[in-house]
Amino acid sequence: MLYGKNLLERQSFRNISTALTEVYEDRLRVESYIFQISEKLFQIQKLIDHCDLGYDYSKVIEEISAEQKGILDLVAAFEATQLTPEEAVLLGDFKQII
Repeated sequence: MLYGKNLLERQSFRNISTALTEVYEDRLRVESYIFQISEKLFQIQKLIDHCDLGYDYSKVIEEISAEQKGILDLVAAFEATQLTPEEAVLLGDFKQII
């Protein structure tokens, strides 16, 4: 009986450890997505700020479009994580802006 209890406790510990690891990795992924989105938004801002009248705007528009596509790809990956209710609302708001 003691042996059975020990096995059950070990299995419970493994399950808890696995669950905590998954949550931790999920949150790290989310943090990475947020950082990458921020970087892409910064790149868009730089592209806009450094445009002058003599510059080829079609190239800037292409670069901005590429950054926006990257943001939307990251948002899709973000949505695939386990969102908190607040994250789901904020992400939905962000998608409407983008």
